[in-house]
Amino acid sequence: MSDKALNPATLELTQKIQLHFPRGIRAEILCDWNGAPAELISAKLLELFGNSPVVEEMKRKLNLLHLKPVTSDGRNGHQFIEVGEHNGLRFDDWAKNAMTVGRDAKGNLIVTGSSGVVYKPVVIKGGEFEDNERVTSNIRKVAEAQKLVTPPWWLAPLLREKVSDSEILAMGLDWLIVMHEPITDSDGDPSLLGLLRDVGRCLSASYGYPAGRWNRRGGFVFLAPQE
Repeated sequence: MSDKALNPATLELTQKIQLHFPRGIRAEILCDWNGAPAELISAKLLELFGNSPVVEEMKRKLNLLHLKPVTSDGRNGHQFIEVGEHNGLRFDDWAKNAMTVGRDAKGNLIVTGSSGVVYKPVVIKGGEFEDNERVTSNIRKVAEAQKLVTPPWWLAPLLREKVSDSEILAMGLDWLIVMHEPITDSDGDPSLLGLLRDVGRCLSASYGYPAGRWNRRGGFVFLAPQE
């Protein structure tokens, strides 16, 4: 397909778009993308131009909130729940389910890591994304482009012990979702653990499907790039 096959209006539009992208996007590709989901276009741009000035500029502008480091202590799910409830934390039923009978991607019961590992969590605020781009799979792609690290599931209860509801509110957020690998609960659904502030220092579970959409009042927790 050549530029001459396009009508004048479409040709003018694609030429203007091409001026603002690195070389390599042909007019017919732009036409194919017209009306495509934003996450599909974003993923393709990252694939084609991962090291381009355009993508580097996008990455530079992403605003990250840095939380205080936390250290693992080797507790399992039952122990996190016992200690947390003793100290006034709340765990919804599906968070308890995921933490006690949940399974990893290989079908094994989830386990904790060794003690003494220091984690440096960072938060991507939901407002960093347009509404139609605030999708689990796209959020993970953006984090990967930032060289952020997928956290372990036990970061969620560790953060719930350290981060108060007032601190979440001060961030302008209602909740923090820890973007660990999804845990399969007893119903066979993928779960992500998160800190919910409006029901009193609660650790909750949300669906972790790749196509899941989120509202802008949330934050997504990853780990800072490894040094």
